Amino acid sequence: MPENGFPELVKIPDLFSIPNIKPAITLIVITLTGYILFMIYIKCRAEPKPGHLTVINRFGKIICSQSSAFIIPVYDYVTYISLVPFSFHIKFSDIINCEGIKLSISATVTADLEKTEGTVLAIAQEFHSTERIQYYIEDNLKAMMSIALLEQKFNAYALASDNDIIASAVIDNLQKEMNQKGIIINSIVIQDIRDSSGIMSRLKTRLIRQ
Repeated sequence: MPENGFPELVKIPDLFSIPNIKPAITLIVITLTGYILFMIYIKCRAEPKPGHLTVINRFGKIICSQSSAFIIPVYDYVTYISLVPFSFHIKFSDIINCEGIKLSISATVTADLEKTEGTVLAIAQEFHSTERIQYYIEDNLKAMMSIALLEQKFNAYALASDNDIIASAVIDNLQKEMNQKGIIINSIVIQDIRDSSGIMSRLKTRLIRQ
């Protein structure tokens, strides 16, 4: 023990004085940095979907890609637009025909997009996703069906006799409207038409028995 009565301090060796320690630390730092950057890249990459266009909304700017794309977390919103024909189911409630009957109409719509580069980019700019395209088609189809049921005087008997009569009445006008946006309507298939009072069911039953 030193004369002053205090224990002698242990001297800690300087790590950087150890031979070859600096290159080893530099290598570890580079490796860890590379690993972290790689994990960020994996987490922040929008993977492509087969047959889809990747749409990245970045601060209001639309970026389109059909391959992997790097995204900025929080700021970027990623959606997809189908580049192949797609089908979706719709159901309209409380559509009134010329007799004042409230109808519930179920249908399946098959649609596609024009494949020219300018048209696809314009669709991506406006709609951002296939889901929004479907909503747009659905809104227009419902409005046109409502008008056709009143103007063309489709009564319950006519609708029960032929479900597709209403689809045939609106598909041409719907296609004209969709052409302005580069959307193609391949088909509209009416699956069922009902009403809360059961008139349609009774008429269909009667027609089957005839």
